[in-house]
Amino acid sequence: MSRRVPRGLGSVYKEKDKTGTRRTVWRAEKWVTLPDGTVKRVIGRGKTRDEALKRRARKEGELMRSHPDAARLTIEDFLERWIASKRDTLKPNTEREYNRIIKHTNDIIGSVPLARVTPLHIQRVMDAHPPPTANAIRRYLMGAFRQAERWELLNFNPVRNIEPVKRPPPRRKVMQPDEIQEFLKHAPKVYRALFMTAIFAGLRRGELMALPWENVSPESIIVDRTWTRGGVVGTPKTHASYRAVPIHESLYETIRREREGREYSQLAFPPRRRGQMNGTEMLSDGNLGRAFRDTLEKSKVTNLRLHDLRRTAATLWALQGHGPSVIQRLLGHSTPHLALAVYTDVMRGQLESAALNPTAILGGNIGGLKSTPNGTNPNQGERVASDERAGDDAD
Repeated sequence: MSRRVPRGLGSVYKEKDKTGTRRTVWRAEKWVTLPDGTVKRVIGRGKTRDEALKRRARKEGELMRSHPDAARLTIEDFLERWIASKRDTLKPNTEREYNRIIKHTNDIIGSVPLARVTPLHIQRVMDAHPPPTANAIRRYLMGAFRQAERWELLNFNPVRNIEPVKRPPPRRKVMQPDEIQEFLKHAPKVYRALFMTAIFAGLRRGELMALPWENVSPESIIVDRTWTRGGVVGTPKTHASYRAVPIHESLYETIRREREGREYSQLAFPPRRRGQMNGTEMLSDGNLGRAFRDTLEKSKVTNLRLHDLRRTAATLWALQGHGPSVIQRLLGHSTPHLALAVYTDVMRGQLESAALNPTAILGGNIGGLKSTPNGTNPNQGERVASDERAGDDAD
């Protein structure tokens, strides 16, 4: 039985001459859509199946390169069409990020014809930027040129064999209980409940800023909206981000108490002044960042980001015995990998108590020698005395 060709790659079959004047050959055919929407059939024949496929691929490439629209289509033109095709599925903030990364590419190779793009072009763009941006460029262009393959504008994805830029993993930090106490003691009143919710419920920055008061109860916080840079409040980016996070009643009371006098707002963490009369005004992202940095400085807590409060919550959950899959759901992640590999940092106290006590484990018998509770050998004095006598005899 002949192997089936993967879906979308045309058909391959044996072709027999009804007149019997020539031998059986393989025939590979495929309908190709050109950039202007024209559909043409490409046929390749050969003595073997693989030979027929190779000839068809060569003819397909020649047809695409010879088409006037394909020859004129630059990388910048293609990336613009690609963004337009995804616009209906992108959140506003995500689209801005797409456009930012695409601009880096267009500034360097935007005028290059799409049909002539090579891995060296991609590498040139990545080499011109720091590692985080370079890897983002690689990730976005991988998806873009994969779509070019589907649209049959390219036969090979030029990003496929480009390696990401390797860099040392960033050093992560979580706050210790004494640091949490000191941090919250110096936090401004208008932000104290927000910081506590980040530490003890693990909400993201945008989820905290857009959290409605009606979503907060003594038992849980319902997360169903978020704020993104640019002032846009909308639904979370992924389905996993919709979640209910259980909270302690004391945290609810803190949020309720800190909110007193600002009931005009529909938000759980409203600004200090009333501002707009409709109650939709939010905390300023810039003011929130400055308040966080000032609190760090006053509390002498260093090397911490606002997002690390969320990591602290994950570590506290792990210390209570919750597994990665539970932490994943509480954090709103799509997979438990990040909860397992990054967010389950170990508190200093765990490291300090990690020393194994051989005496306790072996019941006071270490290597055949009895040990006292403090770890000393009761036969040690006799052995030393014997050694001293032997030394006296030798003298």
